[in-house]
Amino acid sequence: MFTRHGDSILVVLTPREATLFGQVSALLDSVGTTSDDSGYRVLHRPFHLDDADAEHQLQSLVSAALDMQRQADRAVVERCALGTVEMSCSEAHGFLRSINEARLVLAARAGAFEEGVLWQERVGSDPALSAVAWLGYVQSELLLSLTGC
Repeated sequence: MFTRHGDSILVVLTPREATLFGQVSALLDSVGTTSDDSGYRVLHRPFHLDDADAEHQLQSLVSAALDMQRQADRAVVERCALGTVEMSCSEAHGFLRSINEARLVLAARAGAFEEGVLWQERVGSDPALSAVAWLGYVQSELLLSLTGC
């Protein structure tokens, strides 16, 4: 799937893998803008839990830049979904960030973060949690390729 070539990573995907990666941006774009969506809640956890003013100030400073970075990261995943591409080490880090966000959203929406839930036991019966596990495998494979990059 990932092969290191100097300062870049070659991505070679099967058609099925490319199809799955092609769905990552749509999944992340489906995250709502309110706390009604568990995907939103997991991606927008407050930093200042006990200080709403400080949290608002922080968000006003970073939210636009974070949104731009997330869009750039998703564009890398979309490009990789074409099947065989080469990406820089910097792009690979963006790929990792998007895959991590996708895992968080899928897991949150499947209830994996609820107290007492052993989500690993449900991987075989819940397609969303199967995707979380597979994306974890993808992350580990890419991290191995990125070693020293």
